[in-house]
Amino acid sequence: MTTGIIHRYHFANRQQYNLVPAEFKDRLIAQLIDGIILGLFCGLIFFIFSKGEVYSVWAMPFIPVYLLQVADAHVNSFSDFWWGGAYFTIDSPFGSNVFVNYPSPLLWVGYALYYTVFTAIYGQTPGKMFKKLVVTTQHEQKPGFARSFCRWIGYLISIFSLGFGFLIAAREGQAAWHDAICVTRVYQFDANS
Repeated sequence: MTTGIIHRYHFANRQQYNLVPAEFKDRLIAQLIDGIILGLFCGLIFFIFSKGEVYSVWAMPFIPVYLLQVADAHVNSFSDFWWGGAYFTIDSPFGSNVFVNYPSPLLWVGYALYYTVFTAIYGQTPGKMFKKLVVTTQHEQKPGFARSFCRWIGYLISIFSLGFGFLIAAREGQAAWHDAICVTRVYQFDANS
């Protein structure tokens, strides 16, 4: 189903689609869109839990690390760790300090649920829906919850290797580490003519 900018892939009707391996740039754009969506969600969490004293100014896709803007009146407490309001300060020689949050349990759960649930149910996150991308098993089936969660863990492995696991996918025909580990494929799809 295509609704404006959202392009859903229907596994039950997969014979209606032409699948080609997704290009690295399309996958990157899809991740940036997902990062914006997660950033808005987590920014709202920061704002609500801090009563407007902490808000996000930049988000990272895949893992919940944010640059924050913190009101002068805000006092950091231990309970802030659970929702993402705990941060450390980097002194800047160019003016205001930079505040970086510690990834919190609530935000980790939010990220894991976002990537796992969307991929398991639809084979697509909203970013992938925008770019007409779909995640499948090697047999072009829906990945399911276990494999989708495995993909998210694979994202972390790729990130903690300084992004090398993602850069592998930049080479044509190569799967990113999270795809290789979980035996998944990412395709771009179009309806057959």
